[in-house]
Amino acid sequence: MVLHENKDCRWYSFPSFDALPGVVTFVTTRNGVVHGDVQSITDEFIRLSKPEQTACLDGVDAVMTDCPSVAIAESTADCVPVLLYDALHRACAAVHAGWRGMARHIVRRSIDEMVNMYGTVPSDLYVAVGPSIGPDNFEVGDEVVQTFDSEGFDVNRIARRYPSGRFHIDLWAAAVEELTACGVDLSRIEVAGICTRAHDWEFFSARSLGFHSGRFLTGIYICP
Repeated sequence: MVLHENKDCRWYSFPSFDALPGVVTFVTTRNGVVHGDVQSITDEFIRLSKPEQTACLDGVDAVMTDCPSVAIAESTADCVPVLLYDALHRACAAVHAGWRGMARHIVRRSIDEMVNMYGTVPSDLYVAVGPSIGPDNFEVGDEVVQTFDSEGFDVNRIARRYPSGRFHIDLWAAAVEELTACGVDLSRIEVAGICTRAHDWEFFSARSLGFHSGRFLTGIYICP
């Protein structure tokens, strides 16, 4: 990722998206959850009152829009933020994938919704996988590995037993597996590869700082 700074704050962007016209990405830092469904941000949604908007977003793990000048983002602190951008149809999505959401195919379901809503062709998508807990720090119980296995993931690729005897899950690899299974071109997937727990001085980490730690935003904006 590319670091940006001014006198007030620090934030990052994804270089593969920086090279594209008409779209902006951002990842906030410390300086500046229910696992559910997908919500489309439309003109009708924007016209709702704030309480109505809040009600619509309750329990939602992904938002998408084709409205220019509307920034969408997910707040995370170890979970995996995924940005999807369809340059042809000028549509985008921001996805929040904790391990449960990842196992329940929130990334795949988000792409399916973009296909249904905007006519997106998965091979046309550009994708960014943002900072989140990395495999060296994501120790899990056997039941988590079993959940991924039962949902069809290649656990030989995304899970590894460490010298401690405990399994660790690579959520970045799980995200890439989901994306490529949907037809996304591997060359269009940018993985930040930054572990939030290992970099808790820059990004919030629930495992490092506690569940009530802050959250940072990973978002996307289609220019008018």
